[in-house]
Amino acid sequence: MEKYKSSMVKMIAGDWLLLLIIVIFFLNRFSAIAPYLTLVIFPLLIIKNGFWRYLDTTCLWIIVFSLTYSIISTIYGFNVGAKGNMLFFLVFPLMFYVTGRYLMNTWYAQKYFFLLLLIVPIALLVFSSVITDILQGGFQNTSRDVFVNGLRSSTTLYGVRLSLSIVSIGMIFSITQNREEKIYKYLLIALGVLGIICTIYMINRTGIVIAVVSCLTIFIVNILKFRIQSIIIYMILLAFVGYELYPVVSKSKILESYLNREGENGGQSNTAGGRTLRWEDGIVKIFEQPTGGGVFQNGRRYYAHNFWLDVSEIAGVLPLIALLGCTFINLKKNYRIIRSRRISPFLSSWLIALNIGFFLTCCVEPIMEGIASYAYLYFFFWGMTSMIYDRIQIANESNYNVILND
Repeated sequence: MEKYKSSMVKMIAGDWLLLLIIVIFFLNRFSAIAPYLTLVIFPLLIIKNGFWRYLDTTCLWIIVFSLTYSIISTIYGFNVGAKGNMLFFLVFPLMFYVTGRYLMNTWYAQKYFFLLLLIVPIALLVFSSVITDILQGGFQNTSRDVFVNGLRSSTTLYGVRLSLSIVSIGMIFSITQNREEKIYKYLLIALGVLGIICTIYMINRTGIVIAVVSCLTIFIVNILKFRIQSIIIYMILLAFVGYELYPVVSKSKILESYLNREGENGGQSNTAGGRTLRWEDGIVKIFEQPTGGGVFQNGRRYYAHNFWLDVSEIAGVLPLIALLGCTFINLKKNYRIIRSRRISPFLSSWLIALNIGFFLTCCVEPIMEGIASYAYLYFFFWGMTSMIYDRIQIANESNYNVILND
């Protein structure tokens, strides 16, 4: 533990400015200036730290995606009125990917800290706003409105920011091997509970689905590693929580609010709130509009509610192919990391949870047009996991019979 603390101090002293910029950027409290501040300072840090050493083949796919998406979307006028968007789309994906690789390689002993950095800054704004609303008006929020600094904010975008904290609830079924992992496990469970409280307050259905998928997946992955006593305890605990919560939920307006929302959407639960119909339209548009241009209905942008399909609708098949290439490469690397015996079961479970959070959220929301910072966070995550993969490959080639912990 002392070695860990010493490494943490060195990391903060060595890369404090880089860490501060990342936190400010994803915290979204200073959204007006943070992107420009990042654009100015990041290149200086890249030169100082020799970031070019961390380029890999995935970077080529990211460069093609950034170039085609930023230029084509600007030609069609989608960035008009949003100054700097073209530059952001052009620079940030590669910048955050390489930053993730650099940090994970330089400070591998602090890998849990950097994975936590994916969750906390982007969720803090939601936690503070929702908890303030609850304290002021109680837990009944039938309007689904959330106010930030007195202004109404989109609960859909708040749900996106919450996804990585919500998915952390699945870590209750993770297996720890040392004190450090236990600390992070309890912290992640606490973040998961906060995330679920917030998502219920906002009457958000996607968050509930993400939480359930995370819990089931991590439980199934680790079930053979549990002792029989642990499985029995988990089942009794879940039964008790369900028994105690059911009368509370059934008598409150929470369940009624979810049912009312379903009624407002015309009972579209069988189509994921109408999203599967939008996905079908998005797939058709790949062939009907291979050069992009956007899809509109009644003069308004008609989103596919899917990261990849919305990219195609806006800028065509070129950025879509590049983005799919990035996605496939990194999902494949994450799968191999999770299957590797050179990482701890706890890290494996955490990577499963984060992949579920990112992937499911990107499947159901218009990321690049709605909350582009989440896309950059996804590239940041890809960078970190690609470096973990590289270290595992090096260990395999060297025939080290050890678990990579530092």
